[in-house]
Amino acid sequence: MNASERGLVKDVKNGLAKIRYGAFRLTKHKFLGWQVSRKFATQPFEFSLLWNHKAHHAGISFTFGIYKLFWLELVIYDNRHWDFDNNTWRNHDGQA
Repeated sequence: MNASERGLVKDVKNGLAKIRYGAFRLTKHKFLGWQVSRKFATQPFEFSLLWNHKAHHAGISFTFGIYKLFWLELVIYDNRHWDFDNNTWRNHDGQA
């Protein structure tokens, strides 16, 4: 079992805030990624739900934040890239 199958959790400090993030494998090509911070939200109230397909790392993302109190992002994404020329998925090694 490698680190991406067990899950990865890291803490990062940037100029704005301390961020905790991680990723966990759900299926062969699908992952659940998350980020959380206390002070990363830049608007009084933030909420978004986005979905994309036929794009690099396609998936769904949910973001919720309250200014300087809490910020959370959850993403379910594909770890492959979309090959626009051939209309198919490609692994990082270029294989379909």
